[in-house]
Amino acid sequence: MLVLQITVFGIMIVGLIVRKLGIVSSEARKDLTDLVINVVLPCNIITSFITRFSTDLIRECVTVLLISVGIQIFSVIYGKILYRNESPDRSMNLRYGIICSNAGFLGNPIAEGLYGPTGLMLASKYDRDPAFATKLVVFSTLCSIPAIIIWSAILI
Repeated sequence: MLVLQITVFGIMIVGLIVRKLGIVSSEARKDLTDLVINVVLPCNIITSFITRFSTDLIRECVTVLLISVGIQIFSVIYGKILYRNESPDRSMNLRYGIICSNAGFLGNPIAEGLYGPTGLMLASKYDRDPAFATKLVVFSTLCSIPAIIIWSAILI
């Protein structure tokens, strides 16, 4: 694990030096970010799912799903408590930031480095499986749309 931390820190230092020296323009940085988000991460995730499934792996996937849904529920409650004294607009934005994490952007490569392809697969399931639940939570709690209306729209 120490090797992974040193590697990630080294990459950050190289990025800082490249930025300070002006080697990569701001437009190129945006293109590199788009490349990582739209090509590299999806390819890594697809590659991680090319594995032999077993009952243990399916159990781990279900466990990750349940944990991620639990975290979504906790996030809603925590956001309501933490930001109850903020203005409605600010509270809504801050709660959205808690509910919708960006765990996959940096979390997936770290999970792959620590736990290999199986870790990447489980991390991507954590990040993606509750996406449906997240949308339901966001629309029903932040936008004050009753969940039954959302469910009706989804099922119709």
